[in-house]
Amino acid sequence: MEHLSKFAKTLQKGRSITLEGTPRYREVEDDVQGTPVKQWIAEVNAASLKHLLKIETPDDNTHQAGDEY
Repeated sequence: MEHLSKFAKTLQKGRSITLEGTPRYREVEDDVQGTPVKQWIAEVNAASLKHLLKIETPDDNTHQAGDEY
């Protein structure tokens, strides 16, 4: 878990990352003006995160994997 917090500190708005993991769904119930409302929440249990390094050429816009956590 410590690696994930270090990775999160390196994130910047607009920077591309990849995320690999397992999706999880759970149902929650909220009270909206006295009426119970059920909602589904989707979460990802991350197995790995990687920064993508953007390499632009006139012919090709590609991404390459960078740091992995």
